[in-house]
Amino acid sequence: MTKKTVFAKTVHGAKWITIGVFVQRLVNIITLITLARILSPEMYGIMIAATIIVDGITVFTNPGFGMLVVQEKGVEKYLNPAWTFEVIKGVIWLVLISALSPFIAKFFHVEGYELVICFGGVYLLFNGLKNIGAVLLLKEMQFSRIFVQQFAQQVAYLVVALTWALISPSVWALVAGNLAGYAASAISTYAVHPYRPKLDFRLKEFAGLLTKTKWIIGTNIMNYTSGIIDTTFLGYLLGPANMAVYSKSRDISIMPSSYLGQITNKAGFAGIAQVQDNRELIRDGFLKMFDITILISIPFLAILIFESPRLVPLLLGDKWIAMIVPLQLLTIAMTIRGFTNLTTPIFQGLGKFNMRFHTVLLQLITSIIFLVVSVPLWGLAGAAYAIIASYSIVLIYSFIRLIPLIKLNPFKALPSTLITTLAATLVIAATYPFYDLLQSIHGAIYLLILAALGLVYFTLVLLFGVVTKKGPYVTLRQTLGAFRK
Repeated sequence: MTKKTVFAKTVHGAKWITIGVFVQRLVNIITLITLARILSPEMYGIMIAATIIVDGITVFTNPGFGMLVVQEKGVEKYLNPAWTFEVIKGVIWLVLISALSPFIAKFFHVEGYELVICFGGVYLLFNGLKNIGAVLLLKEMQFSRIFVQQFAQQVAYLVVALTWALISPSVWALVAGNLAGYAASAISTYAVHPYRPKLDFRLKEFAGLLTKTKWIIGTNIMNYTSGIIDTTFLGYLLGPANMAVYSKSRDISIMPSSYLGQITNKAGFAGIAQVQDNRELIRDGFLKMFDITILISIPFLAILIFESPRLVPLLLGDKWIAMIVPLQLLTIAMTIRGFTNLTTPIFQGLGKFNMRFHTVLLQLITSIIFLVVSVPLWGLAGAAYAIIASYSIVLIYSFIRLIPLIKLNPFKALPSTLITTLAATLVIAATYPFYDLLQSIHGAIYLLILAALGLVYFTLVLLFGVVTKKGPYVTLRQTLGAFRK
């Protein structure tokens, strides 16, 4: 497979992932802004207690079958046993969560809302009933159909949660929205793929297959645990309101790295898995992912560090002011994480699941150490400091493993780094003399000015690229050319 063929095919897939992730993020932003103005942080904290359990169980009991389908050949014959396993698992967890809900409520200090937690079992049952054939979409690079499934879930959540909140502003709006989202996701899997699963109790054969996924399973568990350890720790120590404030800060700060990560992890993993023996193609793909990541991350970082004190009350309301400092700090952490995420599709696409596992394990260990020290001292801000320190260490380690693996010359990324940093610095320097004037501008005009400054930044990056023939401009030109084909 040639360099142009792989790039074009991966970009075609990335096009649909980009559209899908953009639409999801847009729906998420609309949902966040509208619901945050109606519902209190305490209500979000109660819901987070339930969804942490649901997400944790999903990850801890995920056998990694979907990733194995992409990486290995001939495992499609186990689709029915895999679906049977998921259905049985969903029923068991529905019963267990209902029985354990009083203890979960007590841990997160949300006594009286045990029924909200019980609905987590229903969400897991819907997950188990999904069409297992949908895992083939990634292998077949049918990204447009993956977009349909994810879009259905997001829209169902928004419509139901917002409607309920307007009628009766309570935590039940979030419960109903999640219920609608999980149901829509399960139903849509049968619309996007023709495969129809059947009960098949060859579970011993299926279990034997999963010996190949031990690193995938371990990585998923470590990755999830390291991702929620800070929120869970805060919920236990400081209660649901502080947990919600921190969680929403994290949700906003993670948007660029999550947006780009979903694109690179899906399209990049599928593409790299097809050219595992060609390190030149992989290096070229990594540098292109780096260009796009730094292009988007730099302005987002600058806006949230300097403008969070105005953006938070403007968009979310005064009751969320406590999230300003955690949001500023977590934006730094998530920018660091965004560059670490670039290594994920390469480790996984090359079958180096042990490297990915070690990276995530390091993240978990360092997060726990720093959280235990910093949260009692500085509260919400302390948690953010801990995550910055942890992600910095993980970034260094992941690149130490990546560089010899693909024979990467780090200086190849220097032009893009200099161009984007220079463009951002020029915009900030030109704006600084007018800072007091900008402080007097409010509402939609203020947001339009921020958008205009962002446009100036991107224009400068493109101009520098045209002159030097380097940087994100080159990658954007190649990518847009492949999009048109």
